Amino acid sequence: MRKEIYLTQDMQAYQRLKNLLVANGIETTSKITDSSNPNSGFWSILGASRRSSRGLAFENKNYQKFYYIYVKKKDYERALEIVHRFQR
Repeated sequence: MRKEIYLTQDMQAYQRLKNLLVANGIETTSKITDSSNPNSGFWSILGASRRSSRGLAFENKNYQKFYYIYVKKKDYERALEIVHRFQR
Protein backbone atom coordinates (compact mmCIF):
# COMPACT_ATOMS: atom_id res chain seq x y z
CA MET A 1 0.00 0.00 0.00
CA ARG A 2 1.33 3.43 -0.90
CA LYS A 3 0.42 6.94 0.20
CA GLU A 4 0.82 10.22 -1.62
CA ILE A 5 3.44 12.31 0.12
CA TYR A 6 3.99 15.21 -2.28
CA LEU A 7 2.49 16.93 -5.32
CA THR A 8 4.12 19.73 -7.28
CA GLN A 9 4.28 21.29 -10.71
CA ASP A 10 7.96 22.14 -10.24
CA MET A 11 10.07 19.41 -11.85
CA GLN A 12 13.25 20.49 -10.04
CA ALA A 13 11.58 20.40 -6.62
CA TYR A 14 10.16 16.98 -7.48
CA GLN A 15 13.60 15.64 -8.40
CA ARG A 16 15.32 17.16 -5.35
CA LEU A 17 12.76 15.74 -2.91
CA LYS A 18 12.67 12.33 -4.59
CA ASN A 19 16.49 12.13 -4.36
CA LEU A 20 16.40 13.26 -0.72
CA LEU A 21 13.86 10.57 0.20
CA VAL A 22 15.90 7.87 -1.54
CA ALA A 23 19.10 9.12 0.16
CA ASN A 24 17.29 8.63 3.48
CA GLY A 25 16.40 5.04 2.63
CA ILE A 26 12.78 5.65 1.64
CA GLU A 27 11.58 3.87 -1.48
CA THR A 28 9.41 6.05 -3.70
CA THR A 29 7.13 5.66 -6.69
CA SER A 30 5.94 8.47 -8.92
CA LYS A 31 3.17 9.50 -11.23
CA ILE A 32 3.41 12.33 -13.73
CA THR A 33 0.30 13.71 -15.41
CA ASP A 34 0.21 16.21 -18.24
CA SER A 35 -2.62 18.74 -18.20
CA SER A 36 -2.08 19.46 -21.89
CA ASN A 37 -2.99 15.86 -22.75
CA PRO A 38 -6.78 15.36 -22.65
CA ASN A 39 -6.24 11.62 -22.16
CA SER A 40 -4.04 11.98 -19.06
CA GLY A 41 -6.94 11.95 -16.62
CA PHE A 42 -6.40 15.57 -15.57
CA TRP A 43 -9.19 16.95 -17.74
CA SER A 44 -11.63 14.19 -16.86
CA ILE A 45 -11.31 15.28 -13.22
CA LEU A 46 -12.33 18.79 -14.24
CA GLY A 47 -15.22 17.46 -16.30
CA ALA A 48 -13.84 18.71 -19.61
CA SER A 49 -14.09 16.43 -22.59
CA ARG A 50 -12.43 18.60 -25.23
CA ARG A 51 -10.26 21.62 -25.44
CA SER A 52 -9.03 24.01 -28.09
CA SER A 53 -5.99 22.95 -30.06
CA ARG A 54 -4.44 26.27 -29.00
CA GLY A 55 -4.75 25.46 -25.29
CA LEU A 56 -6.27 27.57 -22.57
CA ALA A 57 -5.67 31.28 -22.29
CA PHE A 58 -4.51 31.03 -18.67
CA GLU A 59 -2.32 27.99 -19.19
CA ASN A 60 1.38 28.43 -18.41
CA LYS A 61 3.49 26.05 -20.50
CA ASN A 62 5.96 25.70 -17.61
CA TYR A 63 3.28 24.27 -15.33
CA GLN A 64 1.40 21.73 -17.40
CA LYS A 65 2.73 18.67 -15.57
CA PHE A 66 1.85 17.42 -12.13
CA TYR A 67 4.48 15.37 -10.30
CA TYR A 68 3.25 13.03 -7.56
CA ILE A 69 5.51 11.19 -5.12
CA TYR A 70 4.27 8.16 -3.21
CA VAL A 71 5.86 6.19 -0.39
CA LYS A 72 5.03 2.95 1.33
CA LYS A 73 2.55 3.31 4.16
CA LYS A 74 5.12 2.09 6.69
CA ASP A 75 7.50 4.93 5.64
CA TYR A 76 4.87 7.68 5.54
CA GLU A 77 5.60 9.38 8.90
CA ARG A 78 9.35 9.45 8.35
CA ALA A 79 8.88 10.71 4.78
CA LEU A 80 6.52 13.42 6.00
CA GLU A 81 9.22 14.73 8.36
CA ILE A 82 11.65 14.91 5.43
CA VAL A 83 9.06 16.75 3.29
CA HIS A 84 8.50 19.31 6.06
CA ARG A 85 12.24 19.95 6.38
CA PHE A 86 12.51 20.17 2.57
CA GLN A 87 9.81 22.85 2.38
CA ARG A 88 11.49 25.19 4.88
